[in-house]
Amino acid sequence: MTRQGQPSMHEIRKTTQMAWDVVVKPSNRKEQDKTIHLEKKPEVIGSLQPITVVIGGDAFLPCHLEPPSDVTELVVEWKLNKSFVHVYRHREDSPDLQDKRFENRTSLFREEMTKGNISLKLSSVQRSDEGRYTCFVPQLRGKRGFVDLIVALKVTEGNKMQERGESKEPDGEKMYAGKIAGIVVAVVVLLVGGVVWAVKRRQSKQQAARSGVAVDLHEMDKLTSQTTETPAA
Repeated sequence: MTRQGQPSMHEIRKTTQMAWDVVVKPSNRKEQDKTIHLEKKPEVIGSLQPITVVIGGDAFLPCHLEPPSDVTELVVEWKLNKSFVHVYRHREDSPDLQDKRFENRTSLFREEMTKGNISLKLSSVQRSDEGRYTCFVPQLRGKRGFVDLIVALKVTEGNKMQERGESKEPDGEKMYAGKIAGIVVAVVVLLVGGVVWAVKRRQSKQQAARSGVAVDLHEMDKLTSQTTETPAA
């Protein structure tokens, strides 16, 4: 204290430092923790396999951080080419940056974002939605995940595409049925051919047998007539 009862400059500085430690340092420690967390550099993982969805259906585009990390306070961006499909900032969606054709058709799984899940749901899929999507977290130093979306007119069981765009390819069931029908026809033809051959062979044998009997009867008539014409001794 000074002679006039006022605190000295040293005491003022000491009091200020104590207040800084109490008020400011916890906030800095929180930011420091976040920096350490981001320095772990989790990978942004998309999908190696394309996602096929029928027109008018809902598409689920998978994307997550590995190892799992909380992204609720980070920025998440989904893009198709250069268009913003979905933007998440400041713990909420940012529709102002979204391309109008995706308006009211996209959503994130909020309850899963604490586990690093940044997958996107795209509703009422349109033909123009087809393409390569990019999921991006800017704070992770440019790391991205990719998901290819294929939009089909209809799909078969097992999520295998039957028709896509204007191409019309027979599905697996029709091709299989065609093969079975071809095999059945071939078997029937062989059976009928075999029966016809057997019948003809039998008829040939019967004709040959009848011809042999006719020859024998002719010879017997000839011998009988010769015997009758010979005079008695």
